[in-house]
Amino acid sequence: MKPDRILIVKDDPDQVSFFMLALSRAGYQVAAVPHAEAALDLLPNPSFDLLLTDWHLRGMPGDALINAWHAQAPSCHTLLMSCDMDVQAAAATCGADGFLRKPVDLTALYARVDEVLHAPPSPS
Repeated sequence: MKPDRILIVKDDPDQVSFFMLALSRAGYQVAAVPHAEAALDLLPNPSFDLLLTDWHLRGMPGDALINAWHAQAPSCHTLLMSCDMDVQAAAATCGADGFLRKPVDLTALYARVDEVLHAPPSPS
């Protein structure tokens, strides 16, 4: 079984390094881009199982990125992260599969990623 692939969209190099190291050590294949436009450049041929994006991005907010991503890659799971708890409602509204409050600790990161990637399909 191949490992799940995760795309991180985050502009802070230190935080990107943290996420990449943590998730790769957990067995995921991880790539990162610094802003929404770079993530959108990867469409329409996405090969990711999870888009992990910050709310505050250069060019567009994270919820707009999730909307655009889902339009081209509806089967890709998405997690929105922010230090602002008000963004949690936006995560639900834009169709994100989950929300991560920053600062993110490893336990929360692993739990949310695993939950989103391996949740049973919702009934139609």
